[in-house]
Amino acid sequence: MKVRKDIAAAEVVALYDRVDAALFGVGVETQPAVAARIVELLQRPNAHLREYGDAIKADCALTGRLLRLANSAHFAQRSPVTNIERAFVLLGMERVKSISMGFYIARSTTGPSQRALSRCVWGQSLFRACLASKLAATQSPNVCPEAFIVGLMLDAGIPLMGRIFGPNYESIAMALSPHELYQTELNTLEFTHVDVAAVLARRWRLPSLLSKAITWHHSRPPSVGPGQPGPTLQRIASYVGSLSLDVRNCPIVLSPLPAPARSEVATTSEVKSLVNEAAAEFLAISALFTDVADPIGTPDEIHALLQPRLIETLDQLLESGAGGPLAASPAGSVSARVAGVEVQLETASSGGVTAFITGEAGAKLLSCTVSPGEEDASSIMRVLGLEDATPDEIDGLMARIRDLAA
Repeated sequence: MKVRKDIAAAEVVALYDRVDAALFGVGVETQPAVAARIVELLQRPNAHLREYGDAIKADCALTGRLLRLANSAHFAQRSPVTNIERAFVLLGMERVKSISMGFYIARSTTGPSQRALSRCVWGQSLFRACLASKLAATQSPNVCPEAFIVGLMLDAGIPLMGRIFGPNYESIAMALSPHELYQTELNTLEFTHVDVAAVLARRWRLPSLLSKAITWHHSRPPSVGPGQPGPTLQRIASYVGSLSLDVRNCPIVLSPLPAPARSEVATTSEVKSLVNEAAAEFLAISALFTDVADPIGTPDEIHALLQPRLIETLDQLLESGAGGPLAASPAGSVSARVAGVEVQLETASSGGVTAFITGEAGAKLLSCTVSPGEEDASSIMRVLGLEDATPDEIDGLMARIRDLAA
């Protein structure tokens, strides 16, 4: 068995097929018709409230949970909310869209066994989702629902990895930071929790805007200005995905943020309110996920543990300046900017070319090894997740690959 870091580009499609089969083996089903309809509506910015209502009413479980949220203390209604239309008005379309899709994700990926890892990860994921949504509101408010879904799905593959690989994986996943876990998976397993999330996104036909942010969240985020949904979601995913959470599901460690993600955190003075808002939102929404997620703590606990570390990290970033260009590439390598992402190419011992995407603190995350004589540009772009590249960018990257492989 090859470990993930040694999987070549031409083998990734077959790998995803094996992951898909493994998911069927642990009972993960394709999203139901209601979830598919919500995904369809999410891709239509002008979809009407009534269309969401018609879809959600078809699922009594989700309808009941949304009514429970609308009647929670967080919204402090004087009279009970007894119909879904009023709940929609009270909750707002952004929250309804986010929670609806999140509900199906949670239900589809936790399974009946309710292992400790599943409950722990989903408690953490719900907090990441809330924080991602709050961060999106400061940069691209129109993608707040998408940011919530991205935050919730970043680690969706971890409980499933536990069900596939068993107790040994579970103990490792509970002990390591997000970055450490991903590196361990790359070096020891055939596929990673990110691969599982990518397969889920493919199976559920999530739009590229969501799937790209989910599958690239351990990579260096693109340094494109605010107001562009794709890069914004990718930077937010990188940010919230770097949070390390302790056994009580409280944030205790924040990995250093790459400079391009800095704008997503806003200013130091805004951090406290963003964290508190995310904590309050988490506590309100968590009632919908009590059967799959552990609680994460009170807003005061979350703020006391997380906010000082956010400020410390922000201060370090400000002191370090803009960061400057990446370090010079070693001999036998070149770099290229493709679809807003820095891709480094190096000659491989097999005669092919190894493509890296730069990760946290400039570290290189192995993506794949390609053989330009055997694979066409479209397959390479698909494996690297660069489908949005322009023709000129594709031509430039392929030219560099051919030059190195010559």
